[in-house]
Amino acid sequence: FFVFAAREMGGGEHYNYPKYVWSPAGGWWALPRQWKMNTIMVGAAVAALAIPVFLTSRAKEQHMTPNLPNTSRPTADKH
Repeated sequence: FFVFAAREMGGGEHYNYPKYVWSPAGGWWALPRQWKMNTIMVGAAVAALAIPVFLTSRAKEQHMTPNLPNTSRPTADKH
């Protein structure tokens, strides 16, 4: 599919490239095997770590309020 789409969009044919070049992104025309399953697994791992962190953070959350003697609205003095 990707080769067909590249031709349709003007990407052209795959050309010879140096095999000794290493790229963390996979290099030229990278399409790793099982990329969908790898993406799902990483997403599940991130969620499995983020959810407990969020719940712990929410449980330990503190909101500081000023120490006011009277929290009602002030009323005008009647003379």
